[in-house]
Amino acid sequence: MTDIPVALTMYTVRDDAAKDYFGTVRKVAEMGYQGIQTHFQVCDAAELRGLCAGLGIAICGVHTGLDRMQSDLDAVIAFNKALDCPDVTCPSLPEQYRSEDGFRRAGEELSVIGAALKEAGIRLTYHNHAFEFEEYNGRRGYDILFEAADAENLKAEPDVYWMRYGGVDPVEYMRGLSGRIPLLHIKEMAGDAERSMAEIGEGVMDWQAIFAAARECGVEWAIVEQDICQRPPLESARLSIENLRRMGLASGA
Repeated sequence: MTDIPVALTMYTVRDDAAKDYFGTVRKVAEMGYQGIQTHFQVCDAAELRGLCAGLGIAICGVHTGLDRMQSDLDAVIAFNKALDCPDVTCPSLPEQYRSEDGFRRAGEELSVIGAALKEAGIRLTYHNHAFEFEEYNGRRGYDILFEAADAENLKAEPDVYWMRYGGVDPVEYMRGLSGRIPLLHIKEMAGDAERSMAEIGEGVMDWQAIFAAARECGVEWAIVEQDICQRPPLESARLSIENLRRMGLASGA
């Protein structure tokens, strides 16, 4: 079942990208990834768009900090337009939002930003870590955030590793947001006591169940992310896509 294309977030290979961004994108494409996820103003947008078009890969998303969206949304829109990329993702929340009232405010503020982005033809998604699953008066911060936002203005980019790390079942949470998940971060959890990050297929995550839920929920892109690699990051990225192909979850190179 290879109906969901697989991309790599360039954050995984950030050290290589810092030395040669475009050369690293070429290496990612050569591995067989069908797209990349980039970050706001990390490089020249027009040049990156042209490179990816020539390589036959998509730019499936841009991670952009909340502070940037709040202070200069026009620049955010212009960058995505120059990339011809339909998705902006808020990668996390600052400390001041990490309370019951803070999650509510974040949902409301992201909904307003998402409405403005929507007018420009761009979707806004939110990427979780583990802190969103702390409870406040019996309700998880993640739920408070998404309930406070208009479903048309704020979508989700679930990170399945951090969901599991935060004590919830990622498959269950994905189904609860069905139709609201265009992007999915796929990250592996090792079987050690530290719950380390690992290459896809080298840990304990149930990828068949996760991809089945992704299909049910309308996921458009599965995006490999590994924050910390024990191997050279490009080697880790290669192993992840090879294992996904072996599991029948990614197309051949």
